[in-house]
Amino acid sequence: MNYDKLTLPLAGVVLFGTLGALRAEDDAWSDNNRVSLGYRMGFNMPLKLKNVGMPAFANNPSANGKSYTDGFVGTDNTGNVGGLTTYWGYNSGTQVTAGNSSLVLHNSSSGAVGPDVDESPYNGMEITFDHEFGRHPSWRWGVEGAFNWMDFSAHQRSVAPAGVLGADSYSLGYTPPSAPYTGPYASGPFSPLLGTTATPVPVTVDSTFAANFYGFRLGPYLDLPLNKHLLLTFSAGLAVTIVDAQFSYIESNPMEGVTSAANASDVNVLAGGYVSALATLKLSPSVNVFAGMQFESSDSYQITAGTKRAEIDLSQALYFSAGLSFSF
Repeated sequence: MNYDKLTLPLAGVVLFGTLGALRAEDDAWSDNNRVSLGYRMGFNMPLKLKNVGMPAFANNPSANGKSYTDGFVGTDNTGNVGGLTTYWGYNSGTQVTAGNSSLVLHNSSSGAVGPDVDESPYNGMEITFDHEFGRHPSWRWGVEGAFNWMDFSAHQRSVAPAGVLGADSYSLGYTPPSAPYTGPYASGPFSPLLGTTATPVPVTVDSTFAANFYGFRLGPYLDLPLNKHLLLTFSAGLAVTIVDAQFSYIESNPMEGVTSAANASDVNVLAGGYVSALATLKLSPSVNVFAGMQFESSDSYQITAGTKRAEIDLSQALYFSAGLSFSF
């Protein structure tokens, strides 16, 4: 069954059914202004952690072999007889393990570091002001403005998938030439040799993201009083989010320990839109309780630290809110 084709007809049935239930004699909702203060809870905002990639080792003169970001292992003129080659290079002395037993070379390409992180619900608050501009016996309309805050934090510790991040260990067994070093293609009696059998080394990335979201909403609203105690409110309009974020990561492997770490902070402004539906229950002439849902869509937020990027998908954010409102 094609449910999309049923959406508008069902919406029409609900709307006309609602309008039919209205009572024009209800004067309980005669006030022109409302101030609302409530708890706000956010969902469906996955955090994606990515590697931005690094160029291959600059001193590799040939693609005849395996290239890394900090070295290469190639095939020399002997065809790597005995599983050894003189045609290799590396970038830093930190890549040589204790005792000179091996040389560690690192991969780095663009791609996801691990699965998406979603640690919702994210908690916050919102204050809203509604001012009425017009009314009909069955409905009223006006403009609402709101300010909100939400705390967003997420943590991921993962072993990076092969092809994105990782390291290979190669047998060495002696003190190599000082880095940076590029060995000769033509084998000779005094040319340093490197074993060509690679042993994979897993790389762990520990990432932390924390941010404060400050939001503003502005748009028209429509009030539909169902009776003296219950009111439905629908609204839509512009949503602006200010993201004040901090992002850090530590990259490590069991052979070298920490190999990379970086942190960054950033403040960015994102524009989007929202639609909202709210139910309000009157407790007294001026005090009400409310609960509702809001859908908000805006640009994604990105922040980069070192070779890692954190990205929050805000295209389909959902918010639940509940609290008190005061009419006057």
